[in-house]
Amino acid sequence: MEAPGEKAAQGPVLTEAVTGEVLFRLPPDQPACLFRAAAVCQAWRAFLTSPDNVRTYRGFHTAPPVLGFLQNTGRSDEPFPRFVTTAAPSPPLHHHPEFDCEFWLALDCRHGRVLFHTNFPLGLIVWSPVTGDYQVLPEEPIQLDPPDPPYSDFAGAVLCAVDGCDHLDCPPQGPLLAGDALYFTLDLLNNRTVLRYDLGGGALTVMDPPPLVRRDTFLVTGEGGGLGVAAVEGYSLRLWSWEAAAGWALRRVIDLEMSIPFTIGAPITQLKVIGFAEMSGTIFVSANGIISSVQLRSGRVSKFSRTPNSYTIFPFEIFYTLGTQQGP
Repeated sequence: MEAPGEKAAQGPVLTEAVTGEVLFRLPPDQPACLFRAAAVCQAWRAFLTSPDNVRTYRGFHTAPPVLGFLQNTGRSDEPFPRFVTTAAPSPPLHHHPEFDCEFWLALDCRHGRVLFHTNFPLGLIVWSPVTGDYQVLPEEPIQLDPPDPPYSDFAGAVLCAVDGCDHLDCPPQGPLLAGDALYFTLDLLNNRTVLRYDLGGGALTVMDPPPLVRRDTFLVTGEGGGLGVAAVEGYSLRLWSWEAAAGWALRRVIDLEMSIPFTIGAPITQLKVIGFAEMSGTIFVSANGIISSVQLRSGRVSKFSRTPNSYTIFPFEIFYTLGTQQGP
């Protein structure tokens, strides 16, 4: 029993270093954990909203998690990209821009932004699924009569414009960013070709893909941060890297037979690479409507999501921390 006027004994107070040891280990692919932790007390909220601590948290986990993906449905009754969330952020992510348009198509997703091509009116939209903000390019969309068909042979990329940014703090994939160049794939006469666009000089170069690979190859980051290609051959994921002196070299083979849920030998089995998350180095493989992720650093394979078709996906990867949802 306390004597009158005496205060209850207080427990030990965690130092900032110990608090960091606890909070920095909260999983980034479950961003709601950060928001719940911030509600514990004022000290934890102050810690989790400190710009220095937020950056330390991102650096501790090295690469942002994939919180969802965009996928062009290709359906006339659903002429918009689907945004499928694979985590439960709090507050929730926006699922589409509030823009008056009859049709849009996802072209790229990178650094917390999504790039859309729009028709009716014709133009481009850069959109943040976190804040819901968007920017129309050009500011006055082009009107054509009649407009170009919605599905044409074109591609685009959205990039962070901050010099020297490591993209861990970027506020809120068809092409691949490797070094100082963007790489796109182009299908010509049933053959896949790689286009290299030099960001510095603006030069465009045509490259042949690795020999004896299937048409549905996918661009990935190769060894040393350069250009790479991934493709499924049989039940194995094969990874090539481009070397300036020697050309394409097969660097790795990952067996998917025992890791991805599908029926071996079944005539309906369709196994192919459909997406790549650049910052986390994760390849996404589709097998009969089930998407599995392959982490290149560890080779770990896990079930990612289910989708009604096997079209290309654009992974949305970002650190969703306190303050991010407030926009830049």
